[in-house]
Amino acid sequence: MDRTDVLAVVKKARWNVQGFNAYPLLLLTAGNESAWRVADTLGVGYSHIFYMFQNGRARMHYDEADWRAIGDQYYRRVSDIVQLQAIIDACEQEYQAHASQFVGHDNIQHADLARACDMAQKSIWQLIYSIGGASHAIEAITFVSEARLREILTKKNAFSEIVFSELCSPTEPSFLYVAQKELWNIKNAEGTRQSTLARDFLTRFAWVQNTFLGSARLTEKKVIEWASEIKEEVSASEFAAIAKEKERLMAELRFSEAERFVVETIDFCFSWQDDRKKHIFESVEAFSPILDRLVELTGIDAMSLQYALAEEFSAENFSSKAFKETLISRRKGSAYYCTPAETLVYNNSDYTYFVDELHVAIDESIKEFKGVVASRGVVQGIARVCESVSDIARVQTGEILVASMTRPEYLPAMQRAAAFVTDEGGITSHAAIVSRELKKPCIIGTRIATRILNDGDMIEVDANAGVVRIISPITVDSLKTA
Repeated sequence: MDRTDVLAVVKKARWNVQGFNAYPLLLLTAGNESAWRVADTLGVGYSHIFYMFQNGRARMHYDEADWRAIGDQYYRRVSDIVQLQAIIDACEQEYQAHASQFVGHDNIQHADLARACDMAQKSIWQLIYSIGGASHAIEAITFVSEARLREILTKKNAFSEIVFSELCSPTEPSFLYVAQKELWNIKNAEGTRQSTLARDFLTRFAWVQNTFLGSARLTEKKVIEWASEIKEEVSASEFAAIAKEKERLMAELRFSEAERFVVETIDFCFSWQDDRKKHIFESVEAFSPILDRLVELTGIDAMSLQYALAEEFSAENFSSKAFKETLISRRKGSAYYCTPAETLVYNNSDYTYFVDELHVAIDESIKEFKGVVASRGVVQGIARVCESVSDIARVQTGEILVASMTRPEYLPAMQRAAAFVTDEGGITSHAAIVSRELKKPCIIGTRIATRILNDGDMIEVDANAGVVRIISPITVDSLKTA
């Protein structure tokens, strides 16, 4: 397909766009190969996914028609938690089976280029690919489940953002919550005990801040510094209270078994997604020594290397001047239109063509907009718009973190922030989960927050009503006096 054909397809679909830090190598392998296999379990899968990358930033486009088809099929095929748990267990078993066969790193430092490329391909397919069977259906299942729950509550004349948020709250802790507990213990340890606990943390959670950019390369020093930012201990008692409140609401509103199953599905998807994310980050950690060796052997920097597709890893390609130039051009900007049959790559003027043709202007005079309540509360503060990993360190205590989406690498900034606002994400998104665990107001799914809000705007996050208001916009004069 040439670029005009792809553009016609892209413009025809309604996309849910997720923006985060990523390179094509890891994201496309994990995203595509698991997406196409959803049909193996549910009988319906993804028809296509569209990506755009530039210098470490990614925008992953999901067709909402695919989400609706997969989510509706899930509810036709699965009618109770026993069936859902069987699907989740199968995904976990597949991951463990692949992970146990992972090619070792014993000889990586002595591998030549051909061997290192072979090890890279095997590790990518065995680990990243093995996030498991139908696990890429999670986004679609939660998308449809949210819509069904809203419809259920509306028919009962009981819909409010608060009730919706309560019924969508997780009843089990995430791996980030567990990590927080351990970091609190590290912070309060004394003498050599602190170092011992930090090393133990690395044994279990070395991967916890990894991304689709690669390993965060956590060290004992970094863990101790992270722990020092923890403000208070998290309590597990809240999860029992959440479960009790959800049960009370469903009983009061006389939920049928089918209606209860929608709420249960959302709850189970939290832990399912948490496991998937953990497996991806573990895979990234396992791949990092091979990537290091390839950087050493090829002289290509790690960022540019990861603009190669898994199937392009070969001694012939990495020895080619033309291929190296291709990677550099992709890094500056590239688009990928992917189907179960093929992956089409567009860069240079083709990428610019997509950027220009897909740009949608918005009314920048908007002073108030809405999203979905993930965690309740009302907060006023300075907006800190984070578009990349490098922006995270700029978030100061009491500011409001604004991002397309958040991911685990955002956690230190989220601990400092007073509230969160995101463009994308549903009720099982990272921002939604962390905001509840940190008990901070959060509004997700605004679609326009990072385009409307400017760094430094004074805003109000009314996460009881799901509204973000600009109180005092940043001005040229205020920038001069800052």
